[in-house]
Amino acid sequence: MKKYIVSLSTMVGVLLVLTVTQAVVANSVSTVGVDISTLQEEIKTYQKENALLKEELLTASSYTTIINEIEDKGFEPVKQQLTLTDVPPLAYR
Repeated sequence: MKKYIVSLSTMVGVLLVLTVTQAVVANSVSTVGVDISTLQEEIKTYQKENALLKEELLTASSYTTIINEIEDKGFEPVKQQLTLTDVPPLAYR
C-alpha cells in the first residue's frame, strides 16, 4: 500500500510540474505572437519607406535632373581642355 501512495504522489507531482510548465510556455508564446505582429507591421512600414526612397533616388540621379541642375547653376560645356605644360607624347621619349 505504501508503494501505491508513493507512486500516486509521484504521478501527481509530475502532473503538477507539467501543468505549470505548460502554463509558462503558453504565456510566453502568447506574448511572442504580439511581438511578431508588431515587428511585421514595422517591416511593412520600412518596406514602403524604402520603395519611396528608391524612387526619390532614381529621380534625383536621372540624367535629366542632373543636367537641369547643372544648367541652373550656370555651368557650361568645356569647349577646349586647358593644359599648363606641353607634355611630349610617350613615343617621342
